[in-house]
Amino acid sequence: MAGTAPPLFLVLCAMLTACGDGTPAARAVPQTAVPTLPTFVDRLTPQQKAACVEFGKLAGQMAARRNEGATLSQELVAIRRLPSQDVIDELTNVAKLVYQNPAFDRQNPESEAMSFGMDCEMRIGKTQAGAKYFNTTEEIASGLSEFKTFNGVPLVQLLGKYGVVINHVEAVPAEFFAPIPFEKGELVYSMMYGKGAARRMPCDLKDEFTGEMLPVTEFIRRGDAFPVVRPDEDDPLIYWAATGKCQS
Repeated sequence: MAGTAPPLFLVLCAMLTACGDGTPAARAVPQTAVPTLPTFVDRLTPQQKAACVEFGKLAGQMAARRNEGATLSQELVAIRRLPSQDVIDELTNVAKLVYQNPAFDRQNPESEAMSFGMDCEMRIGKTQAGAKYFNTTEEIASGLSEFKTFNGVPLVQLLGKYGVVINHVEAVPAEFFAPIPFEKGELVYSMMYGKGAARRMPCDLKDEFTGEMLPVTEFIRRGDAFPVVRPDEDDPLIYWAATGKCQS
């Protein structure tokens, strides 16, 4: 079963005076390149949009302090003085991203604020579309337990053999991504990593983890077909895990 989504929307509500109806969203994991937002934004309430603007502003303020020479430890000291543990947890995660993620290193604070705000809107939209999130070790193992690997070994264990650690998975109904064409009932999975490969992998897959940032792996589930195997489109790691073959 998917775990309870981190309380981002509730955290944002704590930053505003009123929020109206809303649902929790996924934890803050901003993308390296923010996609063009589809029409789901139009379905967000004014309160949700305002909350995401405030969320982006907080990230931008952190970025400005970072650029002026502040350290992550100083930022965390200030955050730990806040009265709400939910707010502390969420802003601690944001601070680590702002200070440690190479994608945000020395960017313009205004650009970072916009990136975090847009990501916030997307995460709320995904949750309202019925997305499921898997964050703990147990949740991730359960959420990926039906992934059909080439040798029957659970995906988490198969990748773990090479030192790969999965730290976050989300499954989003394909309809969320309209107008991109998907078949009704499909789920789009995104898999994020805490550690890349520590040992050589088949098909030179260790090279997939050698960049400044660890990759985000995407694949599709369509009913019992988990994953849907698409030789010309699959991520090389997923293609190997599902077939035992190297992508040509």
